[in-house]
Amino acid sequence: MELGSVPPYGFLMKLIFVLALLSCQWAGAQTNIFPILRCKDRTYTNATIDRITPATVDVSWDTSVATLSITNLPDNLQKRYHYNKRKAQQYLAAQAAEKAAQQDRANQDAAAFAAAQNTLGPAQNVRIVKTLLFPGSLQIEADGILSEAIIPNLPPDILTFIARLGQSQADAASLKQAAQQLRSEANRLTGVAQSLGVYDSNYQQASLQANDARNNASDAELKSAEAESQLQKLQAQAKDRITIIARPTGKMVTPRIRQWQFQAMAASTLSDR
Repeated sequence: MELGSVPPYGFLMKLIFVLALLSCQWAGAQTNIFPILRCKDRTYTNATIDRITPATVDVSWDTSVATLSITNLPDNLQKRYHYNKRKAQQYLAAQAAEKAAQQDRANQDAAAFAAAQNTLGPAQNVRIVKTLLFPGSLQIEADGILSEAIIPNLPPDILTFIARLGQSQADAASLKQAAQQLRSEANRLTGVAQSLGVYDSNYQQASLQANDARNNASDAELKSAEAESQLQKLQAQAKDRITIIARPTGKMVTPRIRQWQFQAMAASTLSDR
């Protein structure tokens, strides 16, 4: 090739390929990223060694992640990661001891949990007040004290009744408020019509609006009265529907919520009236 001449295209492509290959090899030699990682049991492509201990390495590659023994790596990588057989054995022994200690603690916790769960306090009359946001939890009253509880073996009809009672309370309160607002608006419009006088050109329109408002208020008050009657009906049944005999267990579901064991109804269940 003459001095100053432009290298052929094929030569340039070969040069770029060689430089890229050398770059990859240098990167693999200097970092923990390996386009090709040939271990003793298999070869990994696009591999990265993420975590290194005295005995193991974590390898991620194209399709998965695994923890490998350092002895599975090529000899040059074992040297790079300062593999020492004695230190590796000490590390593995310490890991095994820690795992055994963790399992022992877990077994002790499980035994304590089972013992606590099987420890029952005295039977008490418990009134279920309402359901709470925590799944399955209730507010209860026992010996005049309100607390949170989970009673997993409650008869389903008790929970159904509690839901009906809560919904009835919410409906009665909502309809009462709506009726009060409509009655207030009807009174306001009636006052506006009366202030105009029968000879005012706007009197007839204002009078019609006031009459419509009074009708709407009357309808709302009727619905409110019906909802209040239904609520009172359910409240009359509540004592026999939501008072139970239960025993507290030693299991705390959360720091605030104790599990109780249902025993029986405290009184005969009343039929709907």
